[in-house]
Amino acid sequence: MIRHGADDAAVLNLQLLRVRSTSPRQINLKMGITMSDAEVIYVVRFWVKPEAQSEILGWLRDKHLAEVLAQPGFLSAELCDLREQDGSGWGAYFILYRLSSADKFQAYMKSDAKARFNREQNEFSKVLRAERLTGFVSDRFLS
Repeated sequence: MIRHGADDAAVLNLQLLRVRSTSPRQINLKMGITMSDAEVIYVVRFWVKPEAQSEILGWLRDKHLAEVLAQPGFLSAELCDLREQDGSGWGAYFILYRLSSADKFQAYMKSDAKARFNREQNEFSKVLRAERLTGFVSDRFLS
């Protein structure tokens, strides 16, 4: 969940830390930018009824993901198949979105586009369940 407060005033210093040559490199972002400028990860985890998987995944790939990525601040989206099912046999997936800042994310959440996307998702309510998570990128590990 995104919250604003005392952390907003934190001035951060980007630094690259090397952890032994065989270990991943870590970019520590905790001390580099204000929270409103920090990159945001937005995750939509969802389950799809088996008979609707083709329709839902087609809608995501052919329409929805491109429309979301056209919104200001969106950097990327990755559609991931978790290759698991819930107790009713619904397939599990998630979409990992990256946004340039919390300000862009907040603007998106209040946008007409987001309201339209919510209406579109409601049309699939009998075959699609979703939950959402958001967080700030604080550390990035590179190989």
